[in-house]
Amino acid sequence: MPQDDGWMASGLVGHWPLNSKHGARDVSGYGNHGVQFDTGLAQGPGGETDVDGAFYFKGAVGSRIEFPNNGALAPTSNMTMQAWVYPEGLAVSPIFSYQTDLKNDLYKYGVTFWFHNTESKLSAQFVDQGGKSSAEVKADVMTDGEWQFVTATYSSKTGLVKLLPPKK
Repeated sequence: MPQDDGWMASGLVGHWPLNSKHGARDVSGYGNHGVQFDTGLAQGPGGETDVDGAFYFKGAVGSRIEFPNNGALAPTSNMTMQAWVYPEGLAVSPIFSYQTDLKNDLYKYGVTFWFHNTESKLSAQFVDQGGKSSAEVKADVMTDGEWQFVTATYSSKTGLVKLLPPKK
């Protein structure tokens, strides 16, 4: 069980600060450390006091972080995903994406949490462990060229997906 150093929330299964201090390490204690591919460091949402406080994804195929799953990343009831994002340009890009069958079908997703800058939309969709898919939820809430804290939640009990308005 992970060590609770005062900030961990009940039920947390992973936390990746994605900054120069922690890199792609999972600080939750579960050890699902990420592997970086073609990423860089950038100024984070804290401005000048947050130099190298964020990862920069180049918006190109291959620029990503892959997170292994030692079993802790398979919640059975609810899931919340949150991230600070800084969209640049007109692109459709994943914030989080989880493929369930990389060997046979790259487009078989378990989770999609994306922004669609061509439409200023944020979207999320979840597939439960039984293969049941939620409806895709979209919201016209994204702003190009600004830091925004985005949240998607899912309840397997109700099948409800919610996108919370970004905080800036």
